[in-house]
Amino acid sequence: MTPGAFVSFIAAMSLMFEPIRRLTGVNAILQKGFAACDSIFEILDKKVEIHEYSLNSPSQIIENRDGMMIEFENVSFRYPATDQYSLKDVSFKITDREFIGIVGSTGSGKSTLFNLFAAFYLPTKGKINVNGVSIEGLSKKSLREKISWVGQPVTLFDDSVFSNVAIGNTNASKSDALKALEIAHCMDFVEKLPDGIDTVIGPNGSNLSGGQRQRLAIARALLRNSSIYLFDEATSALDSHSAGLIRMVYDEIKGHKTLVVISHDLSTLTNANKIYVFDNGSLVESGTHSELIDKKHYSKLVNK
Repeated sequence: MTPGAFVSFIAAMSLMFEPIRRLTGVNAILQKGFAACDSIFEILDKKVEIHEYSLNSPSQIIENRDGMMIEFENVSFRYPATDQYSLKDVSFKITDREFIGIVGSTGSGKSTLFNLFAAFYLPTKGKINVNGVSIEGLSKKSLREKISWVGQPVTLFDDSVFSNVAIGNTNASKSDALKALEIAHCMDFVEKLPDGIDTVIGPNGSNLSGGQRQRLAIARALLRNSSIYLFDEATSALDSHSAGLIRMVYDEIKGHKTLVVISHDLSTLTNANKIYVFDNGSLVESGTHSELIDKKHYSKLVNK
């Protein structure tokens, strides 16, 4: 090989190095894309939920009211992928504007109740009545318009405080949003933000603390002015100050709307009208905090 050919070869190799190096990174990019596609196609492949009943039929629409009555009659439920029942022959009644606590160990069926409240699933056995009408005969759209659900983790968007709070009520004004923020005890930190209610809070509210994000989600729920509020472990993983503020929100809602709270923090339920205790999918005890304090299952939860 002549010196000129050798130099040309080395030059060609050096020019090829960078494209080859980049090519090795293509696989990593493709794998990320495939993972994202799996999530997207999982949603796209789901069957479209059909609202079988006409929204113009008064008998199938839940009337507008400040509270909601829910009755479970011998309800048992198991998820489609398992033979094990998550709920077993459960019967109870939630009356208009009551504050109800739902407690029990992990896996006792508490969150399944909320899935049934919102008709994400129908009972395997038994019957659920909403305001005296079987849930199977109600428009799901009408039902869910009356429900606000706050859980963990909270989902927020890279937008302003106002846009995040008003996402469930697009007709709300900034004045309405400020009232909801005040009830949810958000104004102490919103007023300190650079642009107040117009401040962009980052992806999933990354510019806020966990307690602030949780209270913002509660303000969003309050602005919907729903008939029933479902709080699923809304105080979990919060510091005592934030948890105390959320307990104050419960007291604000009590007596005005139907409020159902799942909580491991039993101190948040001392003012509940009634507490239902679940164990292994069964309703084992019910009563007020003072009535249950000496009962077997509830006292075990208190002393954990």
